[in-house]
Amino acid sequence: LPFEQGKFVFLRVSQVASEAGIPLDSQDCRPNLAIVMTREPVKLLQDWWSEQPGLFNRDRGVAGIKRKIRTDAPVRVFHNACSVPPGLSKTFSPSVMAHCNSGTLGSKLKRSAIRAIYSVIVVVDLQQTKDLGIGPLTDYIAMVSLAQIRENSDLGTAPTILRLFDATDVARPQGLSTWDQAFLKSLYDADSGSVMQLSGIKLRMKRDLVR
Repeated sequence: LPFEQGKFVFLRVSQVASEAGIPLDSQDCRPNLAIVMTREPVKLLQDWWSEQPGLFNRDRGVAGIKRKIRTDAPVRVFHNACSVPPGLSKTFSPSVMAHCNSGTLGSKLKRSAIRAIYSVIVVVDLQQTKDLGIGPLTDYIAMVSLAQIRENSDLGTAPTILRLFDATDVARPQGLSTWDQAFLKSLYDADSGSVMQLSGIKLRMKRDLVR
């Protein structure tokens, strides 16, 4: 991207993360969110993976990784995550890796271990996104980077940036909605170790949206 557009993407994603409650590290930190724009996403990913075999987490096999590389999706998102004790779930940090596949004794109130993201790689196909404004595209990237959204999810009537590539929409969303912002804040505020996590997210969102 031109420098100014790249700077915009960096600052906007950082802003969304900060507003969601994700702490940002200093400029000399070890990056754990990489956003790449390319006109040849398949070739780039295949070459990158060949040179750095540990690029993607393989704890659930390589079939899903290969399938995502070959897909024709305009934005490919790879969440590297592992099972850790519940207390580490909000860090979104490379340090999570030191605790991968460890847990504690669970109960009817607390999970023994949860999935925590320690890095994310986003590869954007410039050919398929050339008609989109950099603002809406960046907000979409932020949303799918910070939350591991299930593919082909039923969005119902939710007013969300996740509809950016929905061909049935007459008007594309122009940025994160208040619903999106409430979701991210609630997600990172929730106690992920609690068996009531989903209910907690819903209650926090409802409270924020009716203000």
